[in-house]
Amino acid sequence: MNNTNVSPIDIVNASISAYNPFINAGIVKEQDVWGKGFPDVPTLNAHASDTVFQAIELVRSSQSSQEKVTSIAITAQQGVGKTHILSRIRHQLPTENEMNVITPETLQKLVELQNTYKNSINLLELKERLQQSPFGLADDKVNSYINKIEKEVELRSHIIQFVKEYSENTGTECTSVDSLHGFIAGKSLKIQTKELHEILIELSSPLTGYLGRIKGDDWKRDRFYFLRNLPIN
Repeated sequence: MNNTNVSPIDIVNASISAYNPFINAGIVKEQDVWGKGFPDVPTLNAHASDTVFQAIELVRSSQSSQEKVTSIAITAQQGVGKTHILSRIRHQLPTENEMNVITPETLQKLVELQNTYKNSINLLELKERLQQSPFGLADDKVNSYINKIEKEVELRSHIIQFVKEYSENTGTECTSVDSLHGFIAGKSLKIQTKELHEILIELSSPLTGYLGRIKGDDWKRDRFYFLRNLPIN
């Protein structure tokens, strides 16, 4: 008769309490689709995910306009792996096809930024960032771009206020680029005269309308005046 070592039940319970690998729910949640470390068993529901990958490849390689549009519906009971399949597709597709994807939350940030500050998003610049490696989840890239845009908006908001303050302090309606540059230098804001003029032109554009502009014989003779504020959060 073989002797079998059996751990006392209290030791087993203590081990489970210290680390229980089954403590989390066994169903993949919506947020797991975007997570970086979600484990995947490639053979689980492989027929479904392979069908999606094949359809994507067909759309990409086909010369037929009819085959460029397709749809796939995945239906099943709760807990059998639908969201798991989406997570697999989300993780494999970008890295294997040199694609970058962003989460819905990051997309919402972009939408809110564009809605709050019209024409602040440069789609060509954003596209260039999203075409760079490493590929996969690109939230960090996009958030870095959003931070850059927010700083640019903040600078423009300050410049608009400086135009307003200059007019109030001097009792003049307009300011030249050189006069405003000297005024801004006293505010400890470092900016080149030419760059300041370019921003003033942007802010006086009909697309923005924060400043007014009286065009001079050359760029240094342009004069600008306050129209409305650019509030920042």
